[in-house]
Amino acid sequence: MNIRTLLLLISVVGAISSASVVLFFMDEKISVQEEANNSLQISSYRETWDRLIGADRLLLENFGLQGQSSYFWSPENPSPLNRGDGPGIYQLDLSGTSTEEVLNPLVEAVLARDARASNRYLRLFFGAPIQRREISFYSVISARNFEPLVCQKSVFSRDFDPCSTIFETNFLDMGSRFELFGQIAASGNPWTGYMSQSTPERENFSIVHAFPVSVNGSAEFIVLVGKPLSEAVERLGGELNLGVNVYNTNRDDSIYSEEDSVELISAKSILLSALSDDRSIRTLIAPGSQFRLSCKALNYIKLSIDRCDAAGVASVFSLLPLSEDSVEGADIRLVLSRDITETTNVIDRITISVFAYSLIALALILGTMYLIQRQIFDRLSGAIYVLNELTHGNLSAEAVAKKSIFASETDEIGKLVSALTSYRESLRELEKERSNRAQQRLERELLIIGKMKILADQLEGEAKSLILNDIQNMERLTESLEAGADADENSTKLISLAFARMSDEVLALITARTEEVESARDEANDANLAKSKFLANMSHELRTPLNAIIGYSELLMEEAEDLGVETMAEDLKRITDSGSHLLNLINDILDISKIEAGRLELYISEFDLENTLGMINGLAAPLGEKNNNQIVFESLGVLGLMKNDETRLRQCIINLISNACKFTSNGLVTLTVDSSANNGNEVIVFTVKDTGIGMKKEQLQKIFEEFSQASEDTTSKFGGTGLGLTITKTLVEMMGGSVDVASEEGVGSAFTLRIPRNYESFSLATTEAQEVDDEIIASSNDPLILIIDDDKNIHDIIRRKLAGENLRIISAYNGFDGIKKSQLHTPDLILVDILMPGKDGWNTISEINSDAGLKNIPIVVISTLDDVQTARSFGAKAFVQKPIDKDILLAHIRTIFENNLDSKSALIIDDDPAARDLAVRMLTGIGFSVEISTNGKEGLAKVQEGFDLVLLDLQMPVMDGFEFLEELDSGKHRLAKQPQIIVYSSLLLDEVVSKKLEARCAGILNKNSINSQVDLENTIKSLVGQKSND
Repeated sequence: MNIRTLLLLISVVGAISSASVVLFFMDEKISVQEEANNSLQISSYRETWDRLIGADRLLLENFGLQGQSSYFWSPENPSPLNRGDGPGIYQLDLSGTSTEEVLNPLVEAVLARDARASNRYLRLFFGAPIQRREISFYSVISARNFEPLVCQKSVFSRDFDPCSTIFETNFLDMGSRFELFGQIAASGNPWTGYMSQSTPERENFSIVHAFPVSVNGSAEFIVLVGKPLSEAVERLGGELNLGVNVYNTNRDDSIYSEEDSVELISAKSILLSALSDDRSIRTLIAPGSQFRLSCKALNYIKLSIDRCDAAGVASVFSLLPLSEDSVEGADIRLVLSRDITETTNVIDRITISVFAYSLIALALILGTMYLIQRQIFDRLSGAIYVLNELTHGNLSAEAVAKKSIFASETDEIGKLVSALTSYRESLRELEKERSNRAQQRLERELLIIGKMKILADQLEGEAKSLILNDIQNMERLTESLEAGADADENSTKLISLAFARMSDEVLALITARTEEVESARDEANDANLAKSKFLANMSHELRTPLNAIIGYSELLMEEAEDLGVETMAEDLKRITDSGSHLLNLINDILDISKIEAGRLELYISEFDLENTLGMINGLAAPLGEKNNNQIVFESLGVLGLMKNDETRLRQCIINLISNACKFTSNGLVTLTVDSSANNGNEVIVFTVKDTGIGMKKEQLQKIFEEFSQASEDTTSKFGGTGLGLTITKTLVEMMGGSVDVASEEGVGSAFTLRIPRNYESFSLATTEAQEVDDEIIASSNDPLILIIDDDKNIHDIIRRKLAGENLRIISAYNGFDGIKKSQLHTPDLILVDILMPGKDGWNTISEINSDAGLKNIPIVVISTLDDVQTARSFGAKAFVQKPIDKDILLAHIRTIFENNLDSKSALIIDDDPAARDLAVRMLTGIGFSVEISTNGKEGLAKVQEGFDLVLLDLQMPVMDGFEFLEELDSGKHRLAKQPQIIVYSSLLLDEVVSKKLEARCAGILNKNSINSQVDLENTIKSLVGQKSND
């Protein structure tokens, strides 16, 4: 440690010690004052509580054998309800009554186990006290089996029934009711104390008085009267203006009250934590001063944490045992809370002021000491700097002489500077000779070893053989100790020749690959153009003659019918039907092509639904006649106007009716129209039901797929392309609706369309869905996952499987919407299905990867297809096959988030621009921020800024990799962060050097390896993963 640092350290220690002493004694003073105040307050609280609870005890005991109502319980009293002049005072002369007689009708009823008669007297006796809320319940218990005979609670006690059998009842210091009642029956003495009634969810406390009623000297029954302890607690809080609640130390949840604020709940949580460490705590201030000051400091620098939300309100808690003389009563405590925010704010301001003044004093001391030592030691530091630079090869370093009253050329420091100057000149002469030899060596090694082998490994054939031969010749020259100028010149020529050969080969490869890509692009464009031309030509060339064929066939059929040529009419009808069928097939193919290309548009207009159904009825009639089917239209409500695409709606319904008629013979096809509400929007429900052949459950799963029918023999028996239902489903979903199917083999099928009456309400629902997404996104800072899947059930399944995993999940039901939401919200992870209408998963992933703002978002493919390789080729991070396994999906999600390399920094130290560029691309692609240096000296200056990773080449000018590591390990440089170092070099290392580097670095990779980039990426991810686990 140098002298200036020692002086500064002594100054810092002295200033900090002084400030610490002041803060310590100030804190001690505050603690003593708080302890004294708390002691006085506890005594005052104890006195007030004893007074209040004592009054309740006397009031309850007044109803017992020792109170003013004792004659009510006397077995010899024939008129227990006969009162004297004062209320509750019995003035009866029972001197003439035998003590063995039972004349008291109440006692008789109890002995006779007549609960109804007993309760009648008890209600008359306790009615007024209950109404005055002097008591809240009473109970009569058999002194023989301790079972309750009568139990009655006050009607004012709505949230707590002490007579309920769901509670576990205990009496403080007495145990269970059997133990208490047994002792009372045996001793004949009354008892007053606290009763606890609890369930796993709640606990209630009451103050009770129990006394026996004896006949002929034997206790026959026990009377229990009581009132909730909460009334005394409320009076205590009212008198002291404090928050009070009863806390059972064996039940932590009992410390909270329904009226507690968020801040008070947070403070009570701190109290619970303190009690778990020390059960004898009587007073506590929460939150504590250190926590309050920490939160204020965080708020000052605009950094907030959830725990500090309630730190602005401070409370002092006092804990009073329910009874000082009770063993179990010590576990039941009264928690008294008082807001002392103003007081703590004053104390905190004083503490902060003392701390601030101490920092100012420390700064002044440090500044003064710095100015003094700077005048004395700057020249010495300059001399040390020059010596250090000379040691590391920097021969241009000079000591800057500053004028000072302490400076002189003839003193010791001046003489040292003169000696260093002479030493530097000698080193410069030696460096000239060494640099000439080193330059030749570096040129040979960098050109030969660093470049040629890497590029040669990428070539094949004759070019590679020629270059390898040149490299062998250069290595032979390098190994020769007596290699002169001619050898160096020959080596340079060989290098130039090899580079020329490799340049030609690489250029040829690039040209060939470019031509292949351009050819593939042109072929794809030509194919797409050919498809478009084919569809256009088919639309025109096929429809035009077909329309003519159908038109003229119909005319000829009418003429044949008029002429009575039935045989010709039937043939013409077959021609017309076949032409219409072929035209429908062409229309279906054109529609599905438009859908796949995303060019199918809706034309929204307002139309009368009844008129539309009339048109459909006219079009459907011929369909039913083919197989002798009856078509029935039923309307279950007012049809009215509808705003949607009338043409596509008519097409969908006709498709379903046509299908129903095709698969039904001599049956009934019914179209039912009804309306219903869905999320506040009216939906028109169209149901097409038939009595045809029906379908099996497994057939229902594929009927909406393109070119697919219910079974393999359907096409041969009934015809069709398998596109009708696919088109219908897509059109209905575009109109904002849905399609459902129910079928039973041999019974028939029912297809149900649900389409919004007003298409604009569907758009509004989309807006509302966006608002739901916004609410989910704003709910927390947890990772955001976007699910893109056309199956709504999958969305629900994934949400349920990931419930409780601290993830935010939003949904998109097609590729177009998924891309839009990705651009809008930039999620942390995207789950994509492959088989979706319109834009499938592969196209969706490709478009996401081509977006500069989205390409770094990890993607997980979820699909019924087993195509892991294709998913990987599209850049997906993982593949999960449906049905989705929760553990597999969670494992992939956790792996993606835990190995996230965002916010990691890397420094590349390499003089090779090509190698630097490849490393930069790879590191930025996996989330690193990257800086570069071209030699070890530049890297040494930059690495002190703090990096997570250093990628180091060994062969570099000025300072090579070996010198960089040696300098870094010398301890002379202060690093903001200790980096992981990976040696990435083409230098061939012997066993000794390799072991030395392996002991120092996190990895050693050869640039010449074919898979060097993959190996480098895997090594980096492995290092970061291990560091996060540690």
